[in-house]
Amino acid sequence: MKKNLLVLSGSVLLIAFSGLFFACYNGHAEKPEIVVVAFNIGINPGEGTGRTPPAQTVDAGTVITLPDGEGLERWGYTFGGWYAYAVIYSAGSSYTVTGNVTLNAKWNRIYSVAYDTNSGKGSTPYTEYGNVDIPVMLPDGSGLSKAGCAFGGWNTNKDGTGRNYSGGTPYVPANTITLYAKWDFILNLGDTGPGGGIVFYRNESGFTGRGRTSQLFHYLEAAPYDFPEKLEAASPGYDGIRPSSAEQSIGDGWINTNSILAQDTNAPAARACKDYRGSNDTDDWYLPSLNELVELYKRRAYVGNFGTERYCSSSNGTSSSSIWMIDFNTGSADNFQKRWGYLVRAIRAF
Repeated sequence: MKKNLLVLSGSVLLIAFSGLFFACYNGHAEKPEIVVVAFNIGINPGEGTGRTPPAQTVDAGTVITLPDGEGLERWGYTFGGWYAYAVIYSAGSSYTVTGNVTLNAKWNRIYSVAYDTNSGKGSTPYTEYGNVDIPVMLPDGSGLSKAGCAFGGWNTNKDGTGRNYSGGTPYVPANTITLYAKWDFILNLGDTGPGGGIVFYRNESGFTGRGRTSQLFHYLEAAPYDFPEKLEAASPGYDGIRPSSAEQSIGDGWINTNSILAQDTNAPAARACKDYRGSNDTDDWYLPSLNELVELYKRRAYVGNFGTERYCSSSNGTSSSSIWMIDFNTGSADNFQKRWGYLVRAIRAF
């Protein structure tokens, strides 16, 4: 057989046999680098459980499919993929191998999301748990209500000044948090209240009623009319008794009224207010405190049907036998004897 020997470029030897050429490398050409891709499911003991995916030995430049994390677990976390050198890769995604590398499991902490109805009525939604992998679906407010208000979503602050999130939307918690129901006020002064009275006071920040639950109130409504007759602040023989509560602030009338009746069951003014039910049969009417009566006087035009004489409050005066009154002709406040009769208007908070 005829044989020809050719040398090309000093690196490839060509040998021809009967017109067929064979090429042989002289050993100087580069070969692909062999690299190892390892996996770690937890840097510290107990951080991850399950079978660690086996290491893969491949040529540099090879594209591999990252393990999907099936069977990997960590208490209080969800599996969120793999990371190396601060770069995160999704589970099951393609990854181009460029060199030896260890890919660590990315664990995302699960956070609790608790709810507070913020003085609303209805069942408090159950605490939920979520993170970037499993967003929480915020309750839409169904079953929650608050007199004079409309549900306006969930807020990070109790007073509604934080970040607000709409109900019925996904929420990704970044930490453990309590979200508060946000209530939007829909009643104005002069509107009819839930008890059938007329709204004369509104406070969006809210006020508490001493002696009641931790409920926050935002409105005061007054009965549309006075009681038909003037009423005394105390029954005969009880006008020298000072009640255990004789406070004057907004929200104090309820406990004042009950304190009066605890010592004088038939105290005419307090009893009439306590027994009043209004057009909607509500049972939490009371004799207003001094400051509540002041607010009623200032906004009397919204309510109407007032006389021009003295109205009785539930705030005890400077002596045991006196009670604070407001003159609805002049607006002046003063102490007068409990045994005398006065005009009376019942109110309630909501």
